[in-house]
Amino acid sequence: MILFLLSAFAVTLASGQNLYLNLGAGYAFPSASQVIDVSHTSTNNENVYGSFGKGVNIKGGIGLMFSDHLGAELGFSYLIGSSYVVVDDAVLYTYKGKMFRIMPGLKFTFGDDVKPYAKFGVVFGLGGEVEAEVNGIAGNNVITGTEKLSGGSSAGWFGAFGIDFRAGDNLSVFVELEGISQSWTPEKYDESITLVNGNVAVTQVESRILVDNLPDGASGQSLAPVEPFSSIGINAGIKLSFGSK
Repeated sequence: MILFLLSAFAVTLASGQNLYLNLGAGYAFPSASQVIDVSHTSTNNENVYGSFGKGVNIKGGIGLMFSDHLGAELGFSYLIGSSYVVVDDAVLYTYKGKMFRIMPGLKFTFGDDVKPYAKFGVVFGLGGEVEAEVNGIAGNNVITGTEKLSGGSSAGWFGAFGIDFRAGDNLSVFVELEGISQSWTPEKYDESITLVNGNVAVTQVESRILVDNLPDGASGQSLAPVEPFSSIGINAGIKLSFGSK
């Protein structure tokens, strides 16, 4: 898909069609929420639902219009996830996710100074990470540290509906509603936990490879979880247009 779009960009540039660049940001809310952990107290256990796709997105992209109504876009997005807090008695786990996304797709638009549009395509996630900051008290120990899932890649799909508002000969502003369907399977688990008891501090460090098939007796490995990254969000930004159209 990416190679196809790059080839299409080269052909369109050679034929003098319209090139555009966009830059923006937005905030995404969780969708297709799943259980991300369980909060536990001495009297109750409760599922914590969510998606690590929740949070701020920094977005950019390059696109080409093949005609007045049809184009292709290669988008990029960096997700800075918002937090979820999970309780385990007197220990708090604060989870956050982040991911770099490559989002090639097709764009359909119409109109002149005010141009509604729709975009559809696929999502490739790179550099995914879910990290939990650990803080609290367990017994006579004060606990601090991190647990982190990392590695791997993921794919999904996206759709967006928006409006371009012309602000100049080559400048417009846009607002859009975007939905992303995506899950992620990490490859590695790392833990660094420090226990402090009085003047004595002990740090426990552990790393495990995450796999889909775990033989009995295997060491240094665990079964890989599937983490949700789906979202529905609102984006806004600017678009710079170049070319003959």
